[in-house]
Amino acid sequence: MKNTFSKQERLCSTKRIGELYLQGESFHLYPLKFTHLRHQQPADAFINILISAPKHHFKHAHDRNLLKRRIREAYRLNKHSITAACADKQVYLDVSIHYTAKKKETYQMIEQALKNGLDRIEKRYANKLTQV
Repeated sequence: MKNTFSKQERLCSTKRIGELYLQGESFHLYPLKFTHLRHQQPADAFINILISAPKHHFKHAHDRNLLKRRIREAYRLNKHSITAACADKQVYLDVSIHYTAKKKETYQMIEQALKNGLDRIEKRYANKLTQV
């Protein structure tokens, strides 16, 4: 499997983003907040990701872009286990990753939080992956 983060894996639909935030479950692992929702309609990818950084804490676009770039890179390198689990069971997920810290954290801290978050989402759906 390639280490890519293609357009098909990005969550862009306004309708699905609204459903994700209204109906989805969330949890916080510093410095990230994860919101996830399982949906029934087949999509281009098994997991669609939305990544955001707050303008409230980071006024300059280059700071927000740096944080989003770090999150994307960490996801790109660590997505394989959850993607494989969803592909095996034909489960489709929408996931939002929101940066919540008030200061810029290191890539290593962001990557560790993202790994733990993806593992938690995978375990959350592990026993539900067989159910429809």
